[in-house]
Amino acid sequence: MKKILLLIFIITQATFAQIDNDPLKGPVYKGCREKMNNTELTKCMAKGITIHMSRNLNLSVVNGVKLPSNRVRIDISFKVNKEGKVIDVGAKAPHPLLEKEAIRVVKRLPKFKKPSIYKGEPVITPSYVLPVTFSLGN
Repeated sequence: MKKILLLIFIITQATFAQIDNDPLKGPVYKGCREKMNNTELTKCMAKGITIHMSRNLNLSVVNGVKLPSNRVRIDISFKVNKEGKVIDVGAKAPHPLLEKEAIRVVKRLPKFKKPSIYKGEPVITPSYVLPVTFSLGN
């Protein structure tokens, strides 16, 4: 039986910092509190997306696929639109089937409770990048 270790980290290319004395507030993921600061929101989002990925990523797509090693990394990127939906999903992986599977799972993320807010208005987030690393072994 194969054992799978799945590690997911969220790196955001957005800098949720003070801009003109009005911070860009990050999106609020399902299960996260709206009153959290951006650091807490990012950590909460990472936890929620990790759970979603581990429950939904079908790694059987690698069965029979020649991979360079048992340790595989998939870089996934996405944005959150003004309605809180995931958009512009992309992936880079050592095999096209892995890219397709990662994109499928990220597109199935639940709608965010709130989009990013800048100066009181919803905005599209800059790209988030998720490096997903997993090891396949016996």
